[in-house]
Amino acid sequence: TRSRVSDQPVLRGGPVQTERGFVLHSPAGNYESSLPFSERMHLTTSRDILDALAAGEGPGNAVIALGYAGWEAGQLEDEMARNAWLTVPVDENLLFNVAAEDRWQAAGRLLGIRVVVVMPDNATSIKVDGVRSDGGEVVFVGPHNVERVERAQRLADKGVEVIRLPN
Repeated sequence: TRSRVSDQPVLRGGPVQTERGFVLHSPAGNYESSLPFSERMHLTTSRDILDALAAGEGPGNAVIALGYAGWEAGQLEDEMARNAWLTVPVDENLLFNVAAEDRWQAAGRLLGIRVVVVMPDNATSIKVDGVRSDGGEVVFVGPHNVERVERAQRLADKGVEVIRLPN
């Protein structure tokens, strides 16, 4: 018999220590290295949870990722203060029941916004594919930053929430 984990995607958690695994999951089991950060959500980094999932005995809901993103001291706080991140309240349905490629757009809908990334028409395919694989919509403009800013402003004038990303 196939376990339910066999069809589950393994997500890219970030570029740091991509050999390390992280499992975000509903409370269940007694795993070697778990951090309960709410009554409804735990994070486990030990292999025993993967064994339990493979045996069909793990938590009912889980998201598996390899790697993580890291920041220098104060960097994340600075980015949050500059409103460089969109945050939404934890939504277990979005995390556990919405396909990974659709979560970005679903999170935007929680905020009442349409997620669009404006890129130069000479953007590398890895950037474009990365945005699209995460459920993002890409709008192409010319190769210069001024064209991106003008297009983003036209989108904003049409009611699209525009987030200006650093170059």
